[in-house]
Amino acid sequence: MSSDVIKVTLLFQRAPQFSPTEFQQLWKPWSPSNAQERAALAARVPALIRWSRSVPLNAEMPITDAQTGALDIVEEFWFGSEAAAAAFLGAEETRKWLWPQQESHLKEGAIQMVAGMAMIMWERPADPQPDAMKLLLFSVAREGMSATEFQEYWINNHWPLAFAAPGARERAQKVEFQRSGLDAFSGFATAPFHGGLGMSGDSLAAFMSGLDNSYYVDVLRPDEPRFSDLSKSSGIIGKEFVLFDPGAGSPN
Repeated sequence: MSSDVIKVTLLFQRAPQFSPTEFQQLWKPWSPSNAQERAALAARVPALIRWSRSVPLNAEMPITDAQTGALDIVEEFWFGSEAAAAAFLGAEETRKWLWPQQESHLKEGAIQMVAGMAMIMWERPADPQPDAMKLLLFSVAREGMSATEFQEYWINNHWPLAFAAPGARERAQKVEFQRSGLDAFSGFATAPFHGGLGMSGDSLAAFMSGLDNSYYVDVLRPDEPRFSDLSKSSGIIGKEFVLFDPGAGSPN
C-alpha cells in the first residue's frame, strides 16, 4: 500500500437503549458476501483499495489513561484518492446502503470520521491466526502541540522507541499510522482526534506481553504524555473482519 493512500476511519456508537451485546446482535450493516458482490463493489468504486470492520473484544484498553468502551464498531476504508473517498462515502445513497439501520440503532450524531494519509510503519507476512487481534487507538495532541507536531513526533520519535522494544517485530503483524486533517464528508462529524494507530497482532496475549515489561514502563509510557493527551484519546482492542481487499484476496 503506497504512502499516498487516503484512509477514512468511521467510529460508530450505539444508541443508549442497547447494551453492547444487544447492539452486536441487532446491528446488520451491509457487506459483500460473495465474489459477485465484491466485483460489483469494485466496479462501482474502482479506487477502493480495502475495507474492514473491527468489533471490540472483551478486553480493557491497555494504554494507561486511554478511554475504552466509547466505540462500538470501527470501519476502515482505504482509497486511492481523496476525491474517490468523498464521492463514495459522502453520498447519502451510500450511507443508506451500507448502514440501513443508522437512525434507529446508532447514537444521534455518532458516526465520527478520521481521515488523512495512511502510512504503513511495519508489516511482516503472516498466515491468518484464529486469535488475531487489532488495536485501534485514536489520539489527541497534548496541550500546546499542533496536530502536525503531534503526528511528526509520533512518526519520528515515539514509533522508533516502540519498534526498538524487545520482541516488537514478533508481536506485530502490521502497524499503520493515520494522519488526520481532512474535513468530514457530508453525513459525518469530524472526530476530535489528531491521528490514529492501527496495530494487528497474532493474539491478545502476545500483545499484552509487550506492555507487561520494564521497557514499556520505563521507556514508552513516560514518552506518551510528551506528545499526547491520553485522557482525551479513545480506542478498542478488536477482531478485524476484512470485507474487501482484492490485493489479498477477499474471503468467499
